[in-house]
Amino acid sequence: MGDDAWGRQSGTGWDWLDQHAYHSESWARAEGLQNFLLRHGGKEVPRTEAHPGDIVFYEQVAPGTETAPGETHHAAVVTSVPRTETSS
Repeated sequence: MGDDAWGRQSGTGWDWLDQHAYHSESWARAEGLQNFLLRHGGKEVPRTEAHPGDIVFYEQVAPGTETAPGETHHAAVVTSVPRTETSS
């Protein structure tokens, strides 16, 4: 299935090893999931347009860590957004 797959890449027949070692890039890393979603109909939106259920990806901004600047390192699901007051 490779890097562009959602599920497992392969299996050994040993349940423990299959459950822990054989998952696609989109399951294993936040950046892999981000790339998968963008290739399959997902789109980036400004933070102000995020809705519950959307996925937010965090990119490294500072140098000096294991993660290179610009690389995605975490993901989170939006669960709520603040209400905006409308003027009357």
